[in-house]
Amino acid sequence: MILGAGVVLLVAILAFNYFKSTNNNDVGIDIPPLTEPASTVNLPANHTVVEGDTLWSIRRKLLLFWI
Repeated sequence: MILGAGVVLLVAILAFNYFKSTNNNDVGIDIPPLTEPASTVNLPANHTVVEGDTLWSIRRKLLLFWI
């Protein structure tokens, strides 16, 4: 019973320290500020599917043009 209480206390301490450090960014990692993407690609909004189209062929038609 004492061992069980010790385990519960240890888990509570670890959880408290984890959540305390995530709020204050105490993990030592510098997180850069959010910025706009370097470049954006304007893809067509619509594509008419014709017989024989597959997801792969549509992807090739739309995306390989932009690479």
